[in-house]
Amino acid sequence: MLGYLLRQLRRRIESPVLENALNLVVPFAVFLAAESVHASGVLAVVITGLYLGNTATETSPQARLQAGANWEVIDFVLESIVFALIGLQLPAVIAELEGRDVSSVAWWSIAILLVTIAGRFLWVFPSSYLIRWLSPSVRARTPSPYWPTPTVNSWAGMRGVVSLAAAFALAHDFPQRGLILWLTFVVVFGTLVIQGLTLPALIRRLGVSGTDDMNDRLAEANAQHQAARAATGRLDELVSTASHPPPEEVVGLLKHYSEYRANSAWERLGGGLSHGGKETPGAAFRRLRQEMVQAQRATFTRLRNLGELDDEVMREMVRELDLEETMLGRHQDDPQPHAPREASPASEGA
Repeated sequence: MLGYLLRQLRRRIESPVLENALNLVVPFAVFLAAESVHASGVLAVVITGLYLGNTATETSPQARLQAGANWEVIDFVLESIVFALIGLQLPAVIAELEGRDVSSVAWWSIAILLVTIAGRFLWVFPSSYLIRWLSPSVRARTPSPYWPTPTVNSWAGMRGVVSLAAAFALAHDFPQRGLILWLTFVVVFGTLVIQGLTLPALIRRLGVSGTDDMNDRLAEANAQHQAARAATGRLDELVSTASHPPPEEVVGLLKHYSEYRANSAWERLGGGLSHGGKETPGAAFRRLRQEMVQAQRATFTRLRNLGELDDEVMREMVRELDLEETMLGRHQDDPQPHAPREASPASEGA
């Protein structure tokens, strides 16, 4: 209910800055509201976040651009602070182990670390194959993966902030709290160092290459094609019903741009080069347009330095060029083969 109210409020806000300020306050407000009725504040924040995230396209593009940059910075800063603060607690955790048998603590540390690593294998392999064995429809839609893929997925189970935060949430009088905290440190450090440093070598050794990139680009190309058809249809509808039809060159330019976006997506499926090894039209357009954008930016800077252009006006014009150049460079380099997306470190935010 609260998510719905926030959605309606967000749709009526016209200021991107005000909307993003509201986005920063929402998690705290939702948490406090849920706790006041003795519900889970964490679950309330997660559910509200998922709901508002799925309706984010209803907001203004300026607000979405600002939100994306804001949350990336906030996420990085908060994770860094959490790791730093937790790391500062390590001396206190070690102090709580005083009086314990060193060999016993070492044995438990090794055992828990091995169990954590093995438990990932015991979960990933059955979940990768069992559902396909039991369901013919799932097996027909997504065939069973070759064994190196779940192996890499299993080895990518690094632990991180969530595990440490959960351990530190224990009450100070909780039995064996000091040992639990130490074992959590061992698991986080051990998985990040052992699995994190060896994961690239394992991927190369098993010859696992990502198929998700190709599938994603194929889905993107198909979506761009359908979107281009819808956009062209809408343009034809507007032109046919307009009392004063727009100039033909404007209509032609809009159709050409829509076709360019769709064709560029298909070109990327071939790696950006045609069969003859020549540069595709889309790649040539991006390369040349980026050079033109750099020339425009240099001109704006020169005029500002000469006092012929106001600094505030210059910043707005450069911002428009930055947005365009960012879009141009989005697919400039073809991604190299790598592990499938499921093989990315499941580090809980590490």
